[in-house]
Amino acid sequence: MARIGAHFHVDHPLNDAIARGADAAQFFLGDPQGWKGPVIPGGDPSALRDAFAAARRLTREEGILAGGSCGTALVAGLADGH
Repeated sequence: MARIGAHFHVDHPLNDAIARGADAAQFFLGDPQGWKGPVIPGGDPSALRDAFAAARRLTREEGILAGGSCGTALVAGLADGH
């Protein structure tokens, strides 16, 4: 049976997990209570949606696997008339 639920010292969490015989360990590299949501450049979420829609279209129509940055470049190029 897996042993879970232990708290480990933040300086050496893996060593502490091994010493306690834990099968799995979860630890945070930062303060989980201090998490802030992502900031969208320019503050316009539609630009992000357009970029990912363009990346999906590129994959669907051309067979090119592309991510958000490629979609952003494609949207910018099409808007600029290239």
